[in-house]
Amino acid sequence: MRQIFLFVSFLAVVAPTFAATDTFFCYFATWATYRNGNGKVDVEDIDPNLCTHVIYTFVGLTSSGDVNLLDSWYDISLGGFSRFMNLKKQNPNLKLMVAMGGWNEGSTTYSNVANSPSLRAAMVSNVVAFCKRYGFDGFDLDWEYPGLRGGASTDRAAFIELLKDLRTRFNSEGLILTTAVGASAHFLSSSYNAAEMAKYCHYILLMTYDLRSAYDGATGQNAPLYASSKESSGVSTYNVDAAVKAWIGAGADPARLVLGIPLYGKSFTLASSATNGLGARTTGPGPIGPYTQDPGTLNYIEICEKQQQGGWTTVWDNDQKVPYTYKGTEWIGYDNVESVKIKVDYAKSYNLGGVMIYSLEQDDIRGVCGGGKYPLMTAIKNSLGSSSGGGNPTTTTTTQTTTTTKGTTTTTTKGTTTTTRGTTTTTTPAPSPGGSVCQKTGYARDPNNCSLFYMCENNQYGGFKETKFDCKTLCFDLTKNVCNYCNQVSC
Repeated sequence: MRQIFLFVSFLAVVAPTFAATDTFFCYFATWATYRNGNGKVDVEDIDPNLCTHVIYTFVGLTSSGDVNLLDSWYDISLGGFSRFMNLKKQNPNLKLMVAMGGWNEGSTTYSNVANSPSLRAAMVSNVVAFCKRYGFDGFDLDWEYPGLRGGASTDRAAFIELLKDLRTRFNSEGLILTTAVGASAHFLSSSYNAAEMAKYCHYILLMTYDLRSAYDGATGQNAPLYASSKESSGVSTYNVDAAVKAWIGAGADPARLVLGIPLYGKSFTLASSATNGLGARTTGPGPIGPYTQDPGTLNYIEICEKQQQGGWTTVWDNDQKVPYTYKGTEWIGYDNVESVKIKVDYAKSYNLGGVMIYSLEQDDIRGVCGGGKYPLMTAIKNSLGSSSGGGNPTTTTTTQTTTTTKGTTTTTTKGTTTTTRGTTTTTTPAPSPGGSVCQKTGYARDPNNCSLFYMCENNQYGGFKETKFDCKTLCFDLTKNVCNYCNQVSC
């Protein structure tokens, strides 16, 4: 337990020394083709150069372990699958995947199949045949959720067996295996064995959203990055940061984790227009949007179109690093260009495997709100490819000798990363010079440059071992021990 605690604590503060890949998963919800106006999005509207992986959503599972087409008219009759594959003509490097499951599928059928060795084998064979038939590069399993919603107590173990069987076959077929998971910490006891999942999945896609509901009785953010000082301790773990740390603490390799970013928000009806902050009392969901037609949920395009009508007040929540907007008794918590950039920087700071969005058709794909086409996705792509920015500092250490134990280090240039896998570095430091920045163990910021900070550790000479880090264009935030935007740091 002590080793796990130290590992998590180290990541929480020192993770900015690592960098993330530019992997960018984008779900495409095909039911958007049935919407009207600016909410209508078809395969041909997808920009094939924004994402590294696009996931066609969803197919289902039959009780016999076969793939069930949930919309065969669109998938086959209207050529949805084949038209989706045409995206590779514009970008041959694009990976095209298919997702099975989703909220509406529930859990019962998945539980029955996963707990039966013979049905598991049938499912694996059928999924492989399906992917090969239609040309998909990979498969995303979105079982919501093992052990819950009609599942069995044995699902947590059966889910691992299913992933193991899929990965074994996928290796020989050259297919990518991912799974989308409920991200909050409570799922780790009810549904997921994080360490085992990381052995078999190429990536684990964290659904770090839907962390508040319009039926909670109070306003709250859909996907806050951090906890808020204005909210009760009972919801202190309902945020992205807490979820990521919980998965890493449970044994998941950060390089396998993909941070989910929603392109939609949660809307509420305020009990009083005079009380409109975070945690304000509500009476239920906000009005339905013209495209989603879903009380309490609004696409980004629906939110920005509302704001264009005027009369809205938008507030940046500096605790949670996301905005909210309100007008009269309508209140919406959502993500904008600024918040998605910060989340990408956060993913980089923990050396996560990349980011994921749900879902691409919810962006302003036609640029009607003044931010250009696909403003959120473009901001994410540009942030992923940036060689500087949040949570991606360079490091130097004053040393006499450095020894690297068993492991591998891979360095990749051009907009990607320096990746370290299974490597431990031990440093023998020189005595701390006079006038050292370090006066005690912990972290210290350079008094003359707010972008520089030091990890301070006692050394054998009675001074300090100083490891220097550079936040580059950002500043070191002493209150959070992370690289942050300079206008948000007392410097």
